[in-house]
Amino acid sequence: MDKHQTSRLYALWDELNQDDTQREQDNLQMRLSQRAKVYATPQKQEATYSEDETYHVLTFQLGKERYAIDVAHVRGVRPVGSITRVPSIPNFYRGVINMRGRILTVLDLRYFFNIGTDKSDMPSELVIAETEDLQLAILAHYIEEVTTIPRETVAAVDMKYARGVTAERLVILDIQTLFSDDRLIIGGKADSS
Repeated sequence: MDKHQTSRLYALWDELNQDDTQREQDNLQMRLSQRAKVYATPQKQEATYSEDETYHVLTFQLGKERYAIDVAHVRGVRPVGSITRVPSIPNFYRGVINMRGRILTVLDLRYFFNIGTDKSDMPSELVIAETEDLQLAILAHYIEEVTTIPRETVAAVDMKYARGVTAERLVILDIQTLFSDDRLIIGGKADSS
């Protein structure tokens, strides 16, 4: 390579480097402009609610339905494992499980609410729920999350065991009322309205 070619190569190199720097500065300026627009845009203020204005719930799916239970009544979640069938119990009781030496009855809300079920689609998770009088394991296909739902977004429904339903069709269960149903007591009433 002669001196002339070398000098042209260095000039070209300097020009390319200058372009890169200029391009880099242009890109930086564009990014800073975009950030400035984002920072200048007023942010939507999320509504804040007091504890009395919300439901703090665990949500889960069972079949095609979604339910929520007040976390104050949830004692745990776990995989189903082995359910031992018990003869001569109502069909909404699927059997019993042994949880750390304590025997819990497994409740299938699909049968309790007379919702159609696909017998081949056995739920794989349990929500352990408790009131003052009763502790049960409730079947779930999928446990979603713990979340807070503003009460004003929950519409009342004509269902004895529900506090209401959200626009996303999430049924917020009233566990106190549900667990006080006579049908859940072996030897209780066969039907309760």
